[in-house]
Amino acid sequence: MLLLAVSGLVPPLRSLPLLSRHAYSSSSGAAFPESTSEDGTVHVLHGLVSPGSLAALREAAREAMFESEGDTVDGSATYLAPLIESGRVVGRGPLTRLAQPVLEERVLPYVRERTGCGGAVVCDALVRRYLPGERLGLSAHFDVSAFATAVLPLSPPGEYAGGFYVQSEAHASSRRFVPLGEGDLCMHQYDV
Repeated sequence: MLLLAVSGLVPPLRSLPLLSRHAYSSSSGAAFPESTSEDGTVHVLHGLVSPGSLAALREAAREAMFESEGDTVDGSATYLAPLIESGRVVGRGPLTRLAQPVLEERVLPYVRERTGCGGAVVCDALVRRYLPGERLGLSAHFDVSAFATAVLPLSPPGEYAGGFYVQSEAHASSRRFVPLGEGDLCMHQYDV
């Protein structure tokens, strides 16, 4: 599975509570509907990226160089291709060139509209690779250093098992998968 992950920080950072209440909202097309909740909401925008753009991103990702250093979440090998780090473009090659318009013209406007924060910027963007014999998942964690996080699966849903989930308690029984179709973007803020 290939996954594009984007996190944005908005200065100034402030102390942010971790909440265990989660709501879910969904929309179709490019219109950005009103939020259903102030806190703990996971938003899904269906069809944000076209099948053609996804295919091009997948192909470029297959040719990209993936790092395998220890992950900040669990210390295991990361298998990630960094595109943007701390607001600076660090990726080179077709993957970064193809991802930049998706980030700037599709993802960032949606995040700004949904969060009501016109000053949101992309701080980090990366592509993660999950394959048998490498990494199969990422343990539960909070994206507490990001104002908002957006996740865009590059692989079609039928090519992998599992996917993006939210978990409101320490026990895995509270885990709820967020259904994502091809081209769907999932966005949440720091309180999920």
